[in-house]
Amino acid sequence: MLHSFCSCSVGVILPVYSTFKAIETNNRTEQQKLLLYWAAYGTFSIAEIFADKLISWFPLYHHMKFAFLVWLQLPNTNGAKQLYMNHLRPFLLKHQANLDQIVALLHNETVIKLLTCC
Repeated sequence: MLHSFCSCSVGVILPVYSTFKAIETNNRTEQQKLLLYWAAYGTFSIAEIFADKLISWFPLYHHMKFAFLVWLQLPNTNGAKQLYMNHLRPFLLKHQANLDQIVALLHNETVIKLLTCC
């Protein structure tokens, strides 16, 4: 329970407030940094959904997750930027055309479902 609160606090609550501050002060540098963080965090969250059953039972998993979330945010490590530039961006650029098709299909299916249910 405590590990979930800590990960949520570091991984979501603090970045949400930081995002709010960056938007309200119109700080473009902070906004860019937080966009990189949310892209990295979102990717991690998706990967965690699929890998959770395999990795959650490892000793110190929750401690490593907490450390990873801290690493993503620390200014001196630029973890989110490193993850984005070295892994996420090249992957997305390589598969951009296919991903655009998938997103368009999902969007169209969602609109059709919404229109037919109402």
